[in-house]
Amino acid sequence: MWRGIRLSVEAFNRRDLDALAPTRDPDFEFHPPREGVEPGFFEPCYRGAAGYHRYVSELSDVWGADMRVESVELIDMGKAS
Repeated sequence: MWRGIRLSVEAFNRRDLDALAPTRDPDFEFHPPREGVEPGFFEPCYRGAAGYHRYVSELSDVWGADMRVESVELIDMGKAS
């Protein structure tokens, strides 16, 4: 799990969103935090790889193209049942 998160963070930081797409269902939905939706920065829901690409583009417009994600702490919660 940790490796998958690390690889996803690295792909996001280099904006290689296609590297993230194979891990997602084609009907994948991403719901941004309401703090970004309510003031109108983001749509309430982005669907599929194209929608996620649009979200990241809008996120870069709001926060700047040099925005990066950094994993500060990952906690192993054990196996899901």
